Amino acid sequence: MFLTDSEFRQALADTLKVDVAKLGAYWDRQCKQAHESAYLDVRGALLARGFTATQADSWARGAEFERDIGLYWAFVRGMGVHNIGSEFIDRLDRRVELQTVMVEIASGAPQEPAGTPPRIDFGTLVTTEDRWTRETVL
Repeated sequence: MFLTDSEFRQALADTLKVDVAKLGAYWDRQCKQAHESAYLDVRGALLARGFTATQADSWARGAEFERDIGLYWAFVRGMGVHNIGSEFIDRLDRRVELQTVMVEIASGAPQEPAGTPPRIDFGTLVTTEDRWTRETVL
């Protein structure tokens, strides 16, 4: 992950403008789940674009996206606790940006995907090696 759980929890407390110690057990659970979801969203989007796991994990802006998307998930799942407007929450959902954002490593150098994105291919179905037999006689 780009952030530790405690860093993410602090980001949530800062956004809510409360002391991190006053978040309570409810937000502890929400933070852990939202943080994991955000990391998987970021990593999955980059892997789907053809970046390797190493490239995805060394992305310079990974923490930024993980924090915003994690806050999005925390607020969506825990919205009933605080009065937070859906317009604000929707601005934190940056998953669409992950489809086109430039990926650069810590040195600032743009990265090209090291692999090719997975895709379902097409072509002629070859059945010359198939041996199908009927199990019952009609």
